[in-house]
Amino acid sequence: MLDKSEPVSVYAIYLQAMKNNKMLKDLFPVLVKESLEAAYGNIKEAKLGDFGYFATDFMMFLINIIILGCEILDVRDTFLENRNFFVDVVKLYFDYCDKKKTV
Repeated sequence: MLDKSEPVSVYAIYLQAMKNNKMLKDLFPVLVKESLEAAYGNIKEAKLGDFGYFATDFMMFLINIIILGCEILDVRDTFLENRNFFVDVVKLYFDYCDKKKTV
């Protein structure tokens, strides 16, 4: 989410465009599913459901907010300097999800 690349820039444009375009908004769940399958589909003995934490609305919106911040506000360097903070936030979120599953 902090990488600077053409696909990330195009994705940020898509995020902005889908705000006012129902067809693009409807495409979002398809992109999420295909992205998860592409990223984790080849992991031996893994199922898509094993990566549910990444597919929650909260996690997807958090990632998208960071991508938009990097692309629109040009704050990538500040985010990179604080990369460990983002790692900690994601770990805390996973812990939170694990606690909810056991309650």
